[in-house]
Amino acid sequence: MVIMPLQAFLAILSLLYFLILFSNCSDEGNNFDFINNAYIINEEKNMTSKIPVENTTTKRITTKKAPIDGNLYSQFTAQVKVYPTIATVKSTKTQQRKPGPVYHAYWPLKKKCTAFKSTSKFGGKREIQVLNYFNNLRKVNPNESNYVAEIVELKEKIAIALELGENNLRGYYLKHILNGGYYFKNIVNGNNHGIHLDIKAENFIISQEQNEGDNVIVCKLIDFNTSFLYKHHNFDDIRIKNTTDIYKAPEIRNDDKMKLTKRVDVWAFGLMSYKLLYTLSVDKYEDLDKLLNEYRNDLTKISRLDRIIKACIQVNPFKRPSMKALNNFWNKECDAFNYEKENFKNSSSKEDNNEVTLKQMRIDLCAY
Repeated sequence: MVIMPLQAFLAILSLLYFLILFSNCSDEGNNFDFINNAYIINEEKNMTSKIPVENTTTKRITTKKAPIDGNLYSQFTAQVKVYPTIATVKSTKTQQRKPGPVYHAYWPLKKKCTAFKSTSKFGGKREIQVLNYFNNLRKVNPNESNYVAEIVELKEKIAIALELGENNLRGYYLKHILNGGYYFKNIVNGNNHGIHLDIKAENFIISQEQNEGDNVIVCKLIDFNTSFLYKHHNFDDIRIKNTTDIYKAPEIRNDDKMKLTKRVDVWAFGLMSYKLLYTLSVDKYEDLDKLLNEYRNDLTKISRLDRIIKACIQVNPFKRPSMKALNNFWNKECDAFNYEKENFKNSSSKEDNNEVTLKQMRIDLCAY
């Protein structure tokens, strides 16, 4: 039986979505401190930074000893410190996308720690465009989340300094939700702006200002390399092949751009929620589809969270609800999803052999 705090956690997470920022966190590895473009090294005048962290061991990096990417870091001089790794790269048959490395970094100009990402020019420019879009939203609405971004464009890659998150959603879930019973609420809603195309737990981060005792947990969506903005991108800008395969909705598994809608994010969100709640170890579509079909037909799994997940993972994309509908359902502003309509009719009481209508039963379908 699923405990109620856990149900609340992911179901309210359906308030989703499409905002904010960048950085995946894990537990091991070496990282370095970032010098922004004002500190590009001059051969005649080497510059270095000071790390404002006590009791740390640092070593100077010259242009010939760049830690990861010679092309990228040869233009910088920095102090290196061992931090917890922000991102690790994994690749399987169904997870072919390999994101650029992400590091915990120190930004001397602003005297703050940040996330530092190296990525391809195409993905980097796409991400910067999305970040700037939401930065502009903040100018109109101060309640919108702020982005921290500094850009260094090199010959083959782009380096971006971004807001440093505390942990990703899965890490926070494993550490706090299972043990402490905290739940998520008020995740920023932004699905009207575009399609993210890479929804997964690793792409949500927890704010560094989050207090463990808070009932309201600030969660931010990150990594916009594959994202598609309705107002700024056209058909040729879509890169379905760069998304994480296992999270692809059935209609785009063949990378068919003509079938791309925002409901592919709804599918990925449902699958992410299922994975956090029940775990998910399959890596083939055939096995995944069989597993999800059994889950959809399991009448013992009917909690409010299960109903949300089942709504998200409908094979027919037009039966999947919008993020707004998910939010309304969780807030009890509506009672059922379209995919449940026939079930309600079949289980309803009858008068004079005529089915009672949903309206007569006072069941409001969530508007899609």
